[in-house]
Amino acid sequence: MRIARLAANITLAFVAVFLIVASLVFSATVAGWLMFSVALGVLALVGVAQLDRHASVAEHVLDGLTGTLAIWATIASVVFAGDVVTWGSFAYAIAFTTLAVTAAGVATYELVKGRTIRKASAAPLEAGRSAEELRAVA
Repeated sequence: MRIARLAANITLAFVAVFLIVASLVFSATVAGWLMFSVALGVLALVGVAQLDRHASVAEHVLDGLTGTLAIWATIASVVFAGDVVTWGSFAYAIAFTTLAVTAAGVATYELVKGRTIRKASAAPLEAGRSAEELRAVA
């Protein structure tokens, strides 16, 4: 599930970067609907990410922040109009990008840490030394 979480965060980062550009290139109406659809997709992604029972506290906090931002972006993209939607979509996309890159970094760290622990626990003991002796040396 770690690799799936990492892939989801990288995908979110790419979609958010597209939204940064789209919010300034397209009209306010199009930018608002793009923001609405991306925010709903992010809510679905955060919901699926909660199925990972091995997620760290940091990942849950980042998911919570991302979900809260997605809820507000969904509401704001429908309620507001004009320049508020354009610049709001721009700001939300920057925030989504920041959260996605941070979450991808956390997921990568957790993935590498898990592999290191598994690798260390699978390593054979040195010949003639007990586990207690090796812990004392370390």
